[in-house]
This record gives sequence, C-alpha cells and structure tokens, in this order.
Amino acid sequence: EAENVTTLGDVLKGNTSITSFNELQYFTGLTSINNSAFYGCSKLASISIPGNVTSIGESTFEGCINLNDVYCYADNVPSTSSNVFNGLNTYTATLHVPTASAASYWETSPWSEFGRVMAIETQKIFYAISDESISMNVANIESESKARFTHEFNGEWEALCLPFAIDYNA
Repeated sequence: EAENVTTLGDVLKGNTSITSFNELQYFTGLTSINNSAFYGCSKLASISIPGNVTSIGESTFEGCINLNDVYCYADNVPSTSSNVFNGLNTYTATLHVPTASAASYWETSPWSEFGRVMAIETQKIFYAISDESISMNVANIESESKARFTHEFNGEWEALCLPFAIDYNA
C-alpha cells in the first residue's frame, strides 16, 4: 500500500510524539512532500526521504527543532524552498545522501546549510537458502567490501535471527 502513495499531505503536521519517520523510505511511489507536512513535529529526530522524491514543499520541517539526521536517498537533489528547514539548527544536523550526489547537495541551498553531509553507502544483500543452511552475503558497492554470514541447521526450521550488523575485517 505504501508504494501507491505519491504525495504526503499534512497528516503528521504538529505531531509532537513522533521521534522518527524512517518508514517513509518504503513509500517508493512518493514523488513530493507537501507544504508543512512535518511542521511542528518538535520531537522528530530522524527522517528518511525516499529516492524518488523530486520536490519538498515550504516549511515542511519547520519547527522540527530536534531533527538531527535527515536521510535523503534521492540521486537528484529535490527542489525545495529556502524555508523548508526553518527552526532547525542545520549547522549541527547531519544530511545523509547517496555518495555520487553528495557534491550536488553540498552546493544546493538549503541543503548546503547542513553542517555535515555524509555519504550513504550502498549495500546489496544476497540470500541463499538450502535444506541445510542459509547464507547471507553483504556487499558494499562503493568500497567493494564484503561480509558473509552462514547458519547451518539440523532438522526443521523454527526461527532464525539474522544479525543486525556484520563486522568484517579483511
């Protein structure tokens, strides 16, 4: 259902209990975020903007005084008004963007007002399942680093908890 949403209205406007909205990244059909969509969400600390968003309306994040991390997966910098981040201390906040697009964000106002612009590393995860084991391979495209997790089992499947993170030392 989330993939069918193309624009985000103001249903969350003024919500002072929301602290993160990283679920937004699953709205793969979303192309625009309306004016004041998150206006006054004073406890919002983190948000993830999907890669296909092309425009973000006026005052969208105005009053989001605790917004410290903005993850924007768009390869092309979304068009915005100059007041999209009013009331946010962008100099202490971090903007996370695709590696190949970091320079474009850094050069485009108001995105350029962020104190830190960090590259999002692109990862691909591959799974292999057999009657005897499950394997997960994680590959970082930019750094070409890789990690592997394998779990062998006897008998029937009950439950398998995959690790949240894999540390790999070459």
